[in-house]
Amino acid sequence: MHCQFHNVPPGVPVGFLNPIPPPARPFDLIGIDHQGPLLETPSGNLHILFAIDYLTKWVEAVAVPSTATCYVIKLLREQIINRHGVPSRIISDPGSAFTSSELAMELDKWKIRHVIATAEHPQTNGLVERLNRTAARAISGFISPTHRDWDERLSDAVFAINSA
Repeated sequence: MHCQFHNVPPGVPVGFLNPIPPPARPFDLIGIDHQGPLLETPSGNLHILFAIDYLTKWVEAVAVPSTATCYVIKLLREQIINRHGVPSRIISDPGSAFTSSELAMELDKWKIRHVIATAEHPQTNGLVERLNRTAARAISGFISPTHRDWDERLSDAVFAINSA
């Protein structure tokens, strides 16, 4: 028993958690993530790409056929920047769509700082991870019994989340 109390565990000691400071304005800090693959729809969509504002908790989402970087850039340009302004920072997981050089060049062009969550620590982007669960429940309330029309009902589910 004495050894268990005084034995130093191997590896680097875990540091203190640093909370994410609240953003200064709406859409100054956003979290972004993919959900899926889901059942393929007649339109060929397999995934949902979500973005959530860390201050207002406002959700933007789009159905996409793959997790390619081009869809991330399109969501950022059309649904975030063109509607709400350029964010200072985005937080994402280390998925290939978010770590590509193509996205890095676009973020650099827009002067957006990209924070990549630790691969084995999804709590870093916890707001988006929680949104994935909430959205799954919301979408299930709108889809047909075949579950293949989720992309057509996505805007209804996002409206329900944003107005709740």
